[in-house]
This record gives sequence, structure tokens and C-alpha cells, in this order.
Amino acid sequence: MIWIEPEPDRELKNATARRVIPLSEVSLEAFRTYRQGFPNYRTSLSSLSATINKYLRTNGLKETPEYTIYGLPHSFEDWQLEADVDERIRRDPMGH
Repeated sequence: MIWIEPEPDRELKNATARRVIPLSEVSLEAFRTYRQGFPNYRTSLSSLSATINKYLRTNGLKETPEYTIYGLPHSFEDWQLEADVDERIRRDPMGH
């Protein structure tokens, strides 16, 4: 599991951003391998987004040309809305 907690030099966006993220299978293995995360992206999320978008484009993984990694959490929330998932349950994984 990953615990999202405030750090001495960084605060969370809001109270509900504090959360626990369960990991299994591929995500658990990635966490075990890269336990400290990816330091190159700690200060620049825009470069992380650009790297992921390039990977998706290069490997033919974009559903549409407009698709970006930034839209993924919004799509996730939209899918939950369509499934009539309760708002509190829907927003917790996104840290809202």
C-alpha cells in the first residue's frame, strides 16, 4: 500500500488528499522495484506528463489523438458517474 501523507517540506492540497492506495500485481511489483519513486519527476510533473504522453503515442496506446494522461483521472471519474458510484467513494481515489 502507498500512504499519501503530508511531508515536512510539502503539504497536501486538501484534507481528503491524505489517503491509502492499495497495490496489487504490476503496480505492487513496480513499487517494490522503484521504492523511492522517480526523483527526476518530483519537482516537474509537466515533464512526467510529457514523458508518459510520448510513450503512449510512440507505442500506439492513445485511444484518440486528443487523449492525454492528464485526462485519465477525469475519464475515471466520468466512468464512475455513469455507473452511479456514490460521490464520496468516487472522489476518494482522486484525492478530492
